[in-house]
Amino acid sequence: MARYLSRENPENFGRARNIYNFLILILGKMYGASVVLDFDFLFDPSYLPFKLPFNSNEYIKVLARISISPKLSKEYLYLFDQARTSQNNRKYYLLPSYIWGYARVLLWYLDFRDAANWLDFKQHFRLIATNLLNEKLIDCRQDALISMIYLLSFREYNPDFCNLGSDEHKLALQVVAKFANNQVYSIQVSQEQSLNELLVKYLEGTATNQETRRLLEVK
Repeated sequence: MARYLSRENPENFGRARNIYNFLILILGKMYGASVVLDFDFLFDPSYLPFKLPFNSNEYIKVLARISISPKLSKEYLYLFDQARTSQNNRKYYLLPSYIWGYARVLLWYLDFRDAANWLDFKQHFRLIATNLLNEKLIDCRQDALISMIYLLSFREYNPDFCNLGSDEHKLALQVVAKFANNQVYSIQVSQEQSLNELLVKYLEGTATNQETRRLLEVK
């Protein structure tokens, strides 16, 4: 089997890679299957050499979709500020496909009471805001804004987070100002208000229960 999968045998390796890629795509459509099946190996860096030929953007989205269990959600969110590969030290949070998945793990799966004990939500909030400001996340600003809004939920567990005058609060207001003339919308969240406006409401603590429910329905 090892020889069959070896890059020294390109024909067999190509076939095995295609089968692997197809199975991963199927797994990504199964979502909740990770509750009963062990998908930890998909997050194992030792599999990276075999995964590299795979469309990395789709692979990252697959990881997000299957992160339904607390363990896999943690695995996915821990990727946030890791380098993608040893050859390419670009951080995961700079990849639009990762921020797409990050927003959806927050929306779909995360247990905030548990995550408050291990997730570095302040750092994540600052990095997303900073990279929106310097336009490194401009291609995924909708998902970045949704992530910022949802990360504000951690205020319930840390009253010092994003207080008036804090670094996080200042960065968030700069993000609002930057996109003041370029409103970002998500139809699933609100057809009347932009994400920019909702971010202000969440910063001020004036978002309604209905707006919060709509945010939870984003897919």
